[in-house]
Amino acid sequence: MTSSGIPTLFLRALRFHDQDREALRNISDAQWKRILANWSTARIVTSHRFDHRNDLPLWVAQKIDQYRADTALRFQEIKRSYTTVASELQRLGTEHVVIKGFSLSPGYTEHPALRPQGDIDLYCPPESAPQAQQILSDLGYSPEGQQAARLKDQLPTMMPNTGWAPGLNIFDPEMPIGFELHFRFWDEDFMRFRAPGLDEFWNRRIVRQVDGFTFPGLHPADNLGYTALNVLRDLLQGMPSLEQVHGLARFLHTQSNEEQFWDSWQDLHEPSLRRLEAICFQLATDWFGCKVSPEVEEEMDRLPPAIQVWFRETSRSGFYPRTSQAKDGAWLHVLLLDSLGDKVDVLRATIFRVGAPPQIAAPAASIADPSIIKPKRSLADSGRRLFAYPAWIVSRSAVRLSTFPSFFGLGFKIWASKFDLGSGFWSFFASDFFFDVGMYVFFVLYNLYLLDRGVKENVVGLIASASAVGGIAGAIPAGILAHRFGMRKALLTCLTMVPLIFALRSIVANETLLILLAFLGGVFITIWAVCISPALTQLTTERNRPVAFSTMFSSGIALGILGGQAAGRLPGWLGTIASITSPERTKQLALLVACAFVAVGAIFVSRIKFSSAPAKERKVYPTGRFIKRFLAAIAIWTLAGATFDPFYNIYFSQYLHMSVQQIGSIYSYAQFSQVLAIMATPFIFRKLGMVDGIVYLQIAAAITLGALAFCSRIPTASVVYVAYMALHWMTEPGILLLLMNRVAPEERTGASALNFFVINIASALAAAIAGASFTKFGYPLVLTVASIVGLGAAFFFRLMVGDREHGRIPDASLSSRTIS
Repeated sequence: MTSSGIPTLFLRALRFHDQDREALRNISDAQWKRILANWSTARIVTSHRFDHRNDLPLWVAQKIDQYRADTALRFQEIKRSYTTVASELQRLGTEHVVIKGFSLSPGYTEHPALRPQGDIDLYCPPESAPQAQQILSDLGYSPEGQQAARLKDQLPTMMPNTGWAPGLNIFDPEMPIGFELHFRFWDEDFMRFRAPGLDEFWNRRIVRQVDGFTFPGLHPADNLGYTALNVLRDLLQGMPSLEQVHGLARFLHTQSNEEQFWDSWQDLHEPSLRRLEAICFQLATDWFGCKVSPEVEEEMDRLPPAIQVWFRETSRSGFYPRTSQAKDGAWLHVLLLDSLGDKVDVLRATIFRVGAPPQIAAPAASIADPSIIKPKRSLADSGRRLFAYPAWIVSRSAVRLSTFPSFFGLGFKIWASKFDLGSGFWSFFASDFFFDVGMYVFFVLYNLYLLDRGVKENVVGLIASASAVGGIAGAIPAGILAHRFGMRKALLTCLTMVPLIFALRSIVANETLLILLAFLGGVFITIWAVCISPALTQLTTERNRPVAFSTMFSSGIALGILGGQAAGRLPGWLGTIASITSPERTKQLALLVACAFVAVGAIFVSRIKFSSAPAKERKVYPTGRFIKRFLAAIAIWTLAGATFDPFYNIYFSQYLHMSVQQIGSIYSYAQFSQVLAIMATPFIFRKLGMVDGIVYLQIAAAITLGALAFCSRIPTASVVYVAYMALHWMTEPGILLLLMNRVAPEERTGASALNFFVINIASALAAAIAGASFTKFGYPLVLTVASIVGLGAAFFFRLMVGDREHGRIPDASLSSRTIS
């Protein structure tokens, strides 16, 4: 269904190419009644030639015949009304041209007597429009309503003074014929951009003849341009009339072989105007499958990629206008604007505009005869008036909020199209989403779950150490697996085994088995950490690779916000649903849900077509002087961070006595701070240099880690922890980019594997020592020592890799990510 409840079967039957002849037979009588009662679609059926009338129900064919007869009678009245007004305009020297209506013949309709027309539209130069309005007033016409408050390209409609009242016949031949006086072809101020070359439309006006009478009209090429601009204006503001687009499609289809016309069109309309017209040509082609000339095809192919994405996501997505798409034109409008302020204003107006308020009908007596004394308003009527507007606001707001996900999703797709990131990248992005959220939830809750089961911190340290040792054991094989069997198989192995093993970690009770499963989990989760950078490299080009890395890394951190909030609240939600009161059981159920979430990522990876597994290379792992010094520096730095990172949730729970929900919230705030911090890293690295920037950030992170040792109040500790996480993660983009830039392309997968191999060795050692140390010495002393080690690691990093620093970091940040 379309936004007006019109069946898509009907619209498919109107296509000029690949017409669905069977569609008409499948339309129900109720649907035909909606079609014939709708002004836009009824105009189409009246003007459209149905070659197979046997496909129509008899009563529908008879109704169409009645509409055509009424339209023909009305057209005679339109000719008489126009002739009378035109004679008076000519007598008083007021020039004009006819636009829309019967000027859209031939081409847009078979005959003007078959195209229902409401009012007669005239264009007068701005200096002549008031005079034309006065002439109409002298002829007995009165302005109806007010000039449009936003769009200002015409005067109020001039209507004859009659006693006619609307009935059931929407094409009543007796319907009054009004005049609309336009004084500009395009409202540049309202639309916020120019449609160039329109001044020449008036200069190229010609005398035209239709059905035995003449009138001044636009040049055929300009008539097409003005028709297209009308469609464009409506498209940008909401939804164009189906009948308008159908008429445009008919013209393109019937005139597709008129080479002389299209040569003239190209000569008369400059490229920027043809681009605006081509947008509407593309819309007509998508909606009604019309054939177009080579010239039109060429202009449509020249539309910018972002606009082509807009069409791909809207006009070809199931037909055609739907209610949820009514504001999608705002994104197209934004693409046509140059000023950032104009773009923001358009989006703001679209998001917050709620339309016209409801009209509360006055008592019938006061409408029929103003002289009749108005009855007193009842209490119920007063209450209805009082609450009607707030109720309407609430209902409209609910409807608008429901369309926001698709509206902003379209904006994101258009933004992403600038970087030409293919479907493979977005499938990997989706997989990464499920993997990250699931793992964030798991690692926030897992240690707290172990504490509920009575597991001590020294055992938690051994479990964390076993996971890191598993990472050591899995790092090198992960690189070999991806190198020999291909990225897809390696990632599917990870996304199959990790949920299984981590689910078992949530179920078994034996401490020895927990340590063993932690080791196996570390082996398989390392595949993801090792493969993420090479996978992104395969799925991107040199031009869009920085954006892809930055998008993946930034979103991964941002997902920590979602993961932290979900982890803090998920046990409570699940406990309520399953009527479980035990904290241990609710956390266990939440851990299993997190594992299931990770497994969903395999669906998206299975759709990706990575390049074939490469032939065995002569050298996979770098062995030069730089890699040895780099890995030594990374090992010392990891010793400092891994002392605290696996125990942050225990620190908050046991040392500061925070609730699970509080811990989840603090973790989310920390993730949000990392997003902001990562945005600042390019500026820091450009100012300080890559190595010096990393070193200064390491020093700052080490100081904040030491500050945690002296925090005894929850608010202070929370702020310091958020600052520590931001500073700690700010170093990651530079560290990985430094590694990727200093090794040969064929060594990058191996370098990534070696990097994680060393990180996991250091993490295993740090976790095992820290777990025992926290139990024996407490948090303040251990955190102080870790801070001192971190400061030493920063100076050691400068000593090891700083002598070969060169160049500046690109604007986009790169990083690998582990979640622990």
